[in-house]
Amino acid sequence: MDDHLSGDERTAAFISSLRWADLPDPVRRKAKMCLVDNAAALLAGTPTRLSQISAEYAARLWRGDEASIVLHGKRSTAAGAAFANGNSANAIDSDDSARYAYGHAGAQLFPTVLALAEARELSGQRLLTGLVVGYEVAHRIGRCWHDDHTVYQACGSWGSVACAAAAAHLLDLPADQARHALGIADYHAPNAPMMRDIEQPAMVKHASGWGQ
Repeated sequence: MDDHLSGDERTAAFISSLRWADLPDPVRRKAKMCLVDNAAALLAGTPTRLSQISAEYAARLWRGDEASIVLHGKRSTAAGAAFANGNSANAIDSDDSARYAYGHAGAQLFPTVLALAEARELSGQRLLTGLVVGYEVAHRIGRCWHDDHTVYQACGSWGSVACAAAAAHLLDLPADQARHALGIADYHAPNAPMMRDIEQPAMVKHASGWGQ
């Protein structure tokens, strides 16, 4: 990769160019493990009231037939399915932790890549590669986000940028468009003051669905 590129340009180039063949075996195995772990968290969260409300909302607001809202017998656009499934994956706090981002990346990334892979009829390898892209960006943007905000931001804030990275990869966006996608996601990211939800618990939790 060109050493003369700026940081955001290098990130965009990585997003657009990464392929399954580029990944070493340990990374492939870890990606598969993350997929299984996140799928389990999603499935476990579907009986919750949060999941039920989200499924109804997504099916009505984002009417479409692109992707499945898992275990609710409903379908929506890819964005709607990602929103509903993201809330399910985070519903009972069984989702994974991104150590360097101080939060939960997988509950957002897995529903994003799952919905887009279904909508675009992509292979499992493409889905997993998108997941890897998302995690790589999540760990970095999450750390930067916390360093740049005085109020502790929940996962949906920095997760919006990570999900945009995964989506840009699966949509085959060229590097310049991927770079703009990250900027748009950053600008429109939800302001999610995490400590307020801890002090006064609510179903909105980590804003995982809204970050997508």
